[in-house]
Amino acid sequence: DYEDAARKLVTYSCAFAKGKLSRAYGLSVGEMPVLEYLAEHDGGVIPSKASKDLGFTRSRMTRTLDSLVAKGFAVRVPDETDRRRVILYITALGRHHSEEKREDGVRELAQSLSEMGDHDVTELIHVLEHAYAITYNGDPGPGARGDEKG
Repeated sequence: DYEDAARKLVTYSCAFAKGKLSRAYGLSVGEMPVLEYLAEHDGGVIPSKASKDLGFTRSRMTRTLDSLVAKGFAVRVPDETDRRRVILYITALGRHHSEEKREDGVRELAQSLSEMGDHDVTELIHVLEHAYAITYNGDPGPGARGDEKG
């Protein structure tokens, strides 16, 4: 039953994202993707573009940005060409935090995967690569070719 499988996938994926991964990153589930997004856009980004690209509602993006700014991880700077707009930038503190937490998250996740054993981890990666390729039109994405060792 594919519908039952889909329900389980949603349940397990959400629980996984809200569990060890969110704790490992030390940020709410919504903050880390925004911080990573800002890190990839050194020239800054307009909040509406970030919101659209990440699939966030405007209100969710505003709350997330307020939190990141309050923590000193991001700044809002008035656009010099249009004072009605702001541009978002990651701060040095935000970049350092993002890199540090990403590595912490990888280490914690690696520990969890080691408890599964080589066979189960290999199978999990294979299934996730396949699902990713189907979802994203055959492009398994960077590092998803199985050639990286843990």
